[in-house]
Amino acid sequence: MPPRNLHAILIACAISVICFSTSQRVRRIGVLGDAIDLINRFYIDPVDDTELVDAAMRGLTSRLDPHSEFIPAELIPAFNDVIEQQFAGVGILVEQPVKGEPVRVITPMVGSPALAAGVQAGDEIVGIAGEDVSQFEIRDITNRLRGPVGSEVAIRVRRMVDNAPQRIEIRLARQSIMLDSVVGDHRDADNRWVFRLEDQPQIGYVRITSFGERTVDEFRQALDALREDYDSLILDVRGNSGGLLNAAVEVCDDLLGEGSIVIIKKRGGVIDRQFDARPGTRVRNDAPIVVLIDGDSASASEIVAACLQDHRRATVIGSRSFGKGTVQNVLPLQGGRSRL
Repeated sequence: MPPRNLHAILIACAISVICFSTSQRVRRIGVLGDAIDLINRFYIDPVDDTELVDAAMRGLTSRLDPHSEFIPAELIPAFNDVIEQQFAGVGILVEQPVKGEPVRVITPMVGSPALAAGVQAGDEIVGIAGEDVSQFEIRDITNRLRGPVGSEVAIRVRRMVDNAPQRIEIRLARQSIMLDSVVGDHRDADNRWVFRLEDQPQIGYVRITSFGERTVDEFRQALDALREDYDSLILDVRGNSGGLLNAAVEVCDDLLGEGSIVIIKKRGGVIDRQFDARPGTRVRNDAPIVVLIDGDSASASEIVAACLQDHRRATVIGSRSFGKGTVQNVLPLQGGRSRL
């Protein structure tokens, strides 16, 4: 058989395999299209196709690990806000200690519309734009508080006044809010973070609340503010659910002069990436470091804690961390309108 005929046969076989694989994939996807078509034809109420596709995507990711999810187009701005550490809103930090009970204000942010309007720590948010939100989850509350810069929103808070609960209506104008991912122990008279314990100023204290695009710069500014004038350093990542891997790597690199920081492996245990510390540190080598963690310390926070512990550079104190040993990739869908 002439060699060119053999080449033609091999190419034809390769194309056949590709076509078969593609046809199998298309056939499976076709089930979803058929189901949507049948729902549109026979379901008693009109249904939006986009909502059905979004629900199907959530179903797909529900079969994966708990950290994989589909991010629809309407949630992309909020997702970007977390990574970029800024958002259009009213400027309050909130928590929901008990699910089903009102979301509570931890503190209004310095320079925020909330602080200027008189929102106080401990206020319970029970209404937004005339809607009762006293039993809403915290994500629903934060989504409703966000909006275009300059737009207004009315909130109703429940506040204890002279040991009696009162409901207070507050109107707020949204503005661009910058989120600090690195904070200190307290603020000084000029509202600047102080990266020392108030009652023991010889101990440095740096808390990282998330790992975003500005975290590394903020962390280095905190260390610069200390000027290496401290006996020991506390690095607090309690409640930090993670964020950008590169930010965590840079924080470790600032505290280590050598050694491996983290190794990322793909399916089958194949090494994908390895990050090593570069010579030099931004802290004194003789200064002890303590890392504080809790059950909500996850992902990038655990990388930092484990790395410093493995290299005997820090003592880790607290409760068992979340236990997330995977790294997420954000993949675009629908031409970038949604994410996986």
